[in-house]
Amino acid sequence: MHNEEVLEDVKAADITDAKCITQHPGFNCFCLQKWSLKMSADGYKTKSKARYRQLEGENRFLRSVSYRGFTRMVYRFLGNKRIPLPACAYMAIRKTFPVSEKEEFTGYVDESD
Repeated sequence: MHNEEVLEDVKAADITDAKCITQHPGFNCFCLQKWSLKMSADGYKTKSKARYRQLEGENRFLRSVSYRGFTRMVYRFLGNKRIPLPACAYMAIRKTFPVSEKEEFTGYVDESD
């Protein structure tokens, strides 16, 4: 789904005052539900073609899959191009899958390093 489709979906869901992508009818089920994210993780691969898998905390893993899913939902496949997500999307994802006190938040890390 890309930008025009997102707007059409919001309109079709009869959301008249949508001001944020998090109000999209697919945002919660596609970006915030644990089991949906675990299932979609199987379809994602890193630049080195490795499958996404949980190496550290569950919330960290779910956040990374959610960021990836959001990007795919809104912008489709970006290849090597990276774009920041809207702050409202980051906030909703981090509220659902919070950064633990002992976890050091690093932001995006290029795996080619």
